[in-house]
This record gives sequence, structure tokens and C-alpha cells, in this order.
Amino acid sequence: MTSRYLDRPPLHRILTFGGVMSLGCAGGGSGSSESSTSSDASTTDASASSTTADIDATTDTDASTGDPPADACPDDDDYDCSEPPQCAYPGVGVSRRDENCCNRPSGATGCPEGWALYSPQEFGGCSPSHIQCTEENNICECFATEDCNGSWCVPEDALDDALDGPARIEGRCLDRMDVLRLTIGLAASTCDASVGVAPWLELDITGGAPLEPGSYAIQGARYDMDGDGAVDVEQAPYFDYASITIDSWDQDLVAGSYLIHIGAYHLSGTFAEAPYCAVDPCP
Repeated sequence: MTSRYLDRPPLHRILTFGGVMSLGCAGGGSGSSESSTSSDASTTDASASSTTADIDATTDTDASTGDPPADACPDDDDYDCSEPPQCAYPGVGVSRRDENCCNRPSGATGCPEGWALYSPQEFGGCSPSHIQCTEENNICECFATEDCNGSWCVPEDALDDALDGPARIEGRCLDRMDVLRLTIGLAASTCDASVGVAPWLELDITGGAPLEPGSYAIQGARYDMDGDGAVDVEQAPYFDYASITIDSWDQDLVAGSYLIHIGAYHLSGTFAEAPYCAVDPCP
């Protein structure tokens, strides 16, 4: 164990593994936001269970030189294992992991030109400040701090994923509850307009029309940001932060804004003169 970890907050084991590792990439959750999976178990936070297995003995040395294998993430000071990690959303949006599933720069000494520092905590999210993986006796162990102070460098345009444009709000009845659905990315701001080509986004909040000005928690979401098909997320715990703000509701025309971190996307935008359409209200 090298001294570079001694000045950090207490670390708690989130994974012990051999072979292939899977690391979550999204910036939120409670405690540790990194999720890890294997064929036997899945971990989602700093207090989760761990799994163990031997790394294939052929990784002990480099066959050509006889030297110990190089770190799979040589530019990542917090990853000292020979087996490369795997993760969801590699290199996408505000993911903590780059295209090789290695940690993006922490930004402790600044971010490269064209990059910006991203801190989930600023938006109500939570991600640990350090996730450290070290290998001993062919076993790779990963530990995370139990805090929410994580931050890392992301491409500047990843924080500009604003999705504006034609929108509407529909009144629906789901599970005997009044739900308002904001759809952004329509072909036109009308009640009968269809969702256009990607990107588009649907956000649900509970309540009936009209809503008073203010912020409302998002309860469900569907989106297609890249044309690969719709992703449906119906449980609020999957959102690191998510809200719709109503600025005005006048003559069935609604104006406001939204903010949500879903998957590896940090999305925000505004809508104006979005029509209210009573599609399927509760009786």
C-alpha cells in the first residue's frame, strides 16, 4: 500500500474480485455510487457485500518480459490492478469512467482545456471522493470513502446537454393517481404531435393541473438520447437529482424548466408555451 492514500478519509471495501470487474459510472447514489457486478453477486454501495475469486495465474507476469503486469489503468492513481475494469456508460456524458472504464481526472489540480469539473453534490447527488483498487496475491480489492465529495473532469459539452424545443404537458391517470407528463423533443408543441427523432425526453410528476409555480420531484422518466431506443426508468431512486420547475401556468400554456441526471446524462432545459393536454385524467 503506497503512502498516497494515507491522507484520505477512511476507506470501506466495496469489492474483492478476480478476473473481470464492473464499475458503475453514474455520479450519484448514497455512500459509494459505484456499482460492481460479477457472476455471483452485485454491489451498489460502500456497505454492500463483496465477492472473491482468483485472478488467472497467467496474469502474474508479462510472458514476454517476465515482469509483473502493468496496471490496467496506468494514468489512474486509484486503480492498481492488472485486470481491466468494466463499467456502464464508458466515456459517455458525465460518467466517472472514461472509454476504458478508468477514472477520469479528479480535477484536484485543475481540468484540461475543454474540460470542466463536475460535482454531483452540487445538484443533490452523492458520489464518493475516492474509489481505490489495489491488487495483492492475484486478488484485486476496491474500497470507497463514505462521503459525497466526489468530483471529476468531464468534457465541457457534457454539461451542456440541454434539451429544449417543442414540448407539452399531459394529464394522465396512472395507478389511480393524477400524473403530469412533460414531453420534450416533439415535432411541434401540440397535443397530437408525435415524438420526433432522438433526442427526446418524457418526465412524470404527480399532481393534477394546474400546478402552482414551484419545483416538483420527478417520479418517472423515459428517454432516447442517441437513437438507440427508449430507456424507461420508473423509480425515482435511479435519479441522482430530478425536478421540474413550473414558472407559470396560464390559459393551459405552461412555462418552466427541468434538471435531471439519469444514466450518464446530465440534462437540463427550459420549455415555454407548452400546451396542457388532458389525455387520460383520473375520474
